[in-house]
Amino acid sequence: MKNYEIVKFIAVCLVLNSQCAQESSVKRIKLEEAPEAIKQDAVLKGHPHHPKNIARYLVSGQTDPSAHEVFRNSLFPPPLSIKSKNAKMIENLVPKILHPEKIRSVLIVDSKLAKFNWAVFKPFVNIKKLVLENCQLTEVPEQIEQLVKLQILNLSENDLSGASNWHLLPKSLEELDLADTRIDAVPEEIADLSKLRELSLAGNLFSDEEMENWVEILPKALQSIDLRACDLSDLPDVLFDLPNLKEINLRGNSLEQVEGKDWEELVAKLPYLTTLHVDQGVKDNMPLFENRHLVVP
Repeated sequence: MKNYEIVKFIAVCLVLNSQCAQESSVKRIKLEEAPEAIKQDAVLKGHPHHPKNIARYLVSGQTDPSAHEVFRNSLFPPPLSIKSKNAKMIENLVPKILHPEKIRSVLIVDSKLAKFNWAVFKPFVNIKKLVLENCQLTEVPEQIEQLVKLQILNLSENDLSGASNWHLLPKSLEELDLADTRIDAVPEEIADLSKLRELSLAGNLFSDEEMENWVEILPKALQSIDLRACDLSDLPDVLFDLPNLKEINLRGNSLEQVEGKDWEELVAKLPYLTTLHVDQGVKDNMPLFENRHLVVP
């Protein structure tokens, strides 16, 4: 036992009658052996409320809450959620996750991953959703190209203005969030994402000349586009060349040039459009179309 450190195990049991019972016990494990110890833990396996309980291994000397999340998700694989600014700690903990092939969703927010070793995620071959929000990224993560089943990718709140490796985006993507990434041009590689249905460009500023290029870039299959707070004074013409659009979000834009437009003719080009998000002041200048039941929340 001399090679082992004390670890407290706390299980909070949720009972049907809304009463809570708390049980605790003491286990001795090494940090590097924690996943295997969890796997073979007879107490956990025999717990009457497993796997509905909320379990946490509090590791001696380990104060970062991301450690708790990693061990908790070792018990109940999807989703893996990590919130830590310590990239090295994440690199050390991620390889200890049991059955990474079962993980379908990974969420990492508010971290410092500019120099992160993405190879630790190589075993996570079945990820469908990846959120890397506000992680100080400047490029598309290199390992992402290997995630051939990835459908949802959130890179919002990272400075990707100088990113040069957009070609790594998986062709399987259906939703892409590039909000507040400081880009001033839509990456040309997005044209290769034929399955893309939802795209967020919110919070980025684009010139009129740049938006003219979107005709050749934005996939025709696009069903939802988020252009909130993009400093738009008019609706980009490209929107009317995307016949499958169902939802457009234009909140936070002045759209001062929309008054007097022939809305019936424009909306006729978007037969599936059902929802148009605009600010109240803009709404007053845009008639509702009774024959289309167009909703303007």
